[in-house]
Amino acid sequence: MTGRPYACRVPGKSKYQRIADDLRARISSGEYPPGSQLPTKADLMARYQVAVNTVERAIDELRKAGLVETLQGAGMFVREPPEAAHSPEYTALMEHLAGTDDQVRRLAERVDELEKLIRGGQP
Repeated sequence: MTGRPYACRVPGKSKYQRIADDLRARISSGEYPPGSQLPTKADLMARYQVAVNTVERAIDELRKAGLVETLQGAGMFVREPPEAAHSPEYTALMEHLAGTDDQVRRLAERVDELEKLIRGGQP
């Protein structure tokens, strides 16, 4: 790990997106070259001072982008760069859809909370 500071406040981005962006930049810069192992989830949690689910969501973003793969019991590894098969428009659309998915997930959580309040805290 380098001593490069982590940009913890970027307007309009969630923590997991900022972490994914930082790791993506580290991969692009060659700090984590193809075939190298990423830090463990525990190390990433400590580096970014977040919970494990936040780290997992960031890694999932990188996995969806084809940048990393997770091998059960072995760790997370940087993949060879994916071929540029998608247009910039496609990439922008996929990023937009990922953001929409996050918004839907948050709305569902809020609905669950409201339903609990309506039932008087009963499950």
